[in-house]
Amino acid sequence: MSDIQDIRVVYILPVFNGQYRITPTLKSLVAQDVDYWHCIIVDDGSDDATARKVQGFIDQYPDHFTLIHNEENLGVAKSLNRGIDACQKIFPDVQFYARIDAGDRCYPHRTRVQYEAMVDDPDLAVLGMDIRVCIPKGRGYEVTISNSPASFEEVLTSMCFSNPIAHPSVMMRANIVNKFRYREDALGTEDFDLWTRIAVSGVGRVENLADVGVDYVISQNSETHRHVGTPQWERVWVDIVTRMFSYFGIDDINPKRLVYYLNGLDTSITNQAYAQYCYQRLIEQDASYGVIPQIAYRRFYHV
Repeated sequence: MSDIQDIRVVYILPVFNGQYRITPTLKSLVAQDVDYWHCIIVDDGSDDATARKVQGFIDQYPDHFTLIHNEENLGVAKSLNRGIDACQKIFPDVQFYARIDAGDRCYPHRTRVQYEAMVDDPDLAVLGMDIRVCIPKGRGYEVTISNSPASFEEVLTSMCFSNPIAHPSVMMRANIVNKFRYREDALGTEDFDLWTRIAVSGVGRVENLADVGVDYVISQNSETHRHVGTPQWERVWVDIVTRMFSYFGIDDINPKRLVYYLNGLDTSITNQAYAQYCYQRLIEQDASYGVIPQIAYRRFYHV
């Protein structure tokens, strides 16, 4: 392995049974236009050829890849924390963590532009990017560009309604994530929960670069989709919505009603009206907080 001082960004990639998805992802990392990155792959108890595929990259690029194994399937959040623990041992002084998932692909400039942006702005805690969303359709993909909220103000208000930061697109300041870590019971929402806890804490800003850096391939078998509507998923979502509205001084909404509407579990006319009422409550805070809820909200719901 190269001198650990040369590594400035460590990607953490948890994967379960990803033998058909992992190769293009690792190839996209190899194609980065800078060399100061490393990737820790956490094999989350796979029983297919995932480890063998990863080992092929380790053999060819030993300075860039490390593989660790979970004896059993632990889920994304626990695997991410295991990757963070491994990084702290191998690269104790690394500045930034980044994320990517099996099946997704980084653009060649991704590591460089996020790293430079975060070095130039020490107040950035988490920095996502626009993504090209690829939805499988027949033998190809239906493709859209995310056009994510960029400024901290837009991100904050968007977080009251949805997750505006694409997990596979983020770069994060390591010392902050080491403190906050992923919430391990936040099944399918571990990223959204982390962004909101960091955003309201005052330790740094959470923003997006207005630049496409990742091809994000939608999978209906993802952990996020599997847990939608479960009691634990609901509890974490309610915590998030409560946290964000409380940040804006609004403590009297019914977060469960809003969560069910926003995630398509109850889209009745009465719940739609309630979501619009919550939106109006945010607008009332505009003068106090200097935010732009109209812009942030309309990006998602076109109200």
